[in-house]
Amino acid sequence: MIELTDLLIAARNALFIVFFLGFSIFIHELGHFWVAYKRGMHIEKFSVGFGKAIYRWKWLGVDFQIGWIPLGGFVALPQLDPGDEPQARDGTVLPVVKPIDRILVAIAGPVCNVIFGLFLATIVWKVGIFGLPPAPSVTVEEVPQYFETKKGDEIIRGETPEWLAGLRRGHVITNVNGTDLKGGWPQVVDLIVYDRDGRVALKGTQDDGEAFALEYQLVGNPIFDGVGVPFFHPVFPIFAKFVQPGPAREAGVKTKDQLIAVNGKPITSGRMLQNEIQQAKNSAVTLTVTRGKKDITLTMVPAIHEEAQRYVIGVVMESGFKHHPPPWSKLTKVAEDTYRTVGAVSSSKNPIGVKHLSSILGMINAIWTVLNHSSWVDALDIVVFINFALAIFNLLPIPVLDGGHITLALIELIARRRVPARLTIAVYNACAIVLISLMMYIFFHDARRMVQPPHRQSTTVSEPPAPANPPPQPATETQ
Repeated sequence: MIELTDLLIAARNALFIVFFLGFSIFIHELGHFWVAYKRGMHIEKFSVGFGKAIYRWKWLGVDFQIGWIPLGGFVALPQLDPGDEPQARDGTVLPVVKPIDRILVAIAGPVCNVIFGLFLATIVWKVGIFGLPPAPSVTVEEVPQYFETKKGDEIIRGETPEWLAGLRRGHVITNVNGTDLKGGWPQVVDLIVYDRDGRVALKGTQDDGEAFALEYQLVGNPIFDGVGVPFFHPVFPIFAKFVQPGPAREAGVKTKDQLIAVNGKPITSGRMLQNEIQQAKNSAVTLTVTRGKKDITLTMVPAIHEEAQRYVIGVVMESGFKHHPPPWSKLTKVAEDTYRTVGAVSSSKNPIGVKHLSSILGMINAIWTVLNHSSWVDALDIVVFINFALAIFNLLPIPVLDGGHITLALIELIARRRVPARLTIAVYNACAIVLISLMMYIFFHDARRMVQPPHRQSTTVSEPPAPANPPPQPATETQ
């Protein structure tokens, strides 16, 4: 039975998505509309959504509507069509627009998305968002030896490439594919996943202090639908979220201190630290923390918690802390990710394919999931990403996209003549068919991942998996 709380949460999620995604589409089309209106161009329709209109009205001589298919929007501008004689809906021949006007109209949509994205990114910056801090190294917590994935009734098994290459627990990674680490685990994932050649080169130190260097070919991780996300797991840093009155505060532990060692042993998890405290009981323990760029070792004696009947030092822990990324940093990150994604998709050596891209269905699912399991700020951060990605994607020099209109207008400016209408119409129609087909293909795979999440079909194990068909055992008889 569905509870009222679940319905309210679903309604909240739906309103958030409809408002922010709808406004992202609206602001893009508004940019086209407003510049076209100011440049005196003929505007026939402004639509948010496709298909039959749910609601329509007329303003400034333009038909406005909200379509029932919320997969995008458009502004009908006949004078942007590549034909020699653009015509209005009633057959009236319209004047050909100057290339500079077409450039201004085309670029206005992406510019509005960037402005809206920066506005939302400023909110995220002011409020703060939870995440991992930058770090010059990543310590390996676990390297699964095997992975299993289910395809229909068939179970596919294999050894993970990191294990075969020799990566082991306790290795400290400081360099990935020739780049020294500064951004910690997120940077490791980016450098591995987006490598165009599909080669992974790791350097660092082993747990005995000796240097190591290893290489392996990138393999699609079935838990992530075949994207080359690492199979190995890192040690996530542990921070003091809050220091309560007690032994830790008296010893000098402060909020945002990174807890790196207890009794000389590296802290690999909050549970590991708790176990060490329980074993010490009322004996002194040493806790090493990183504050700024300094490592400080503090000594304290755990106290008994009367209600829980266990020993504590009074530190509430978390794997990260709230940080405040500058608004423009998100824009540069999206631009870099777009460039690397195009390179990875176009390479036969990287497992990333077109099916791993995201349609509006994937965006909706991502926002919905974050709203359910995290906070509205994290969901807003995804909307920021969507606006910047929408702007960059539309500026690609592909006919039917804004970048295609800009490219065609630039060619006319340089050549001082219009490109033959037959050629441009043929290219536009072909690109429209290809683009729509790709969108449907990506939409299908987004739907597939929602119905059958890859992480529920696959797993990793540290022990050799049992054979699919174990050999028969000799019969025994008891007398």
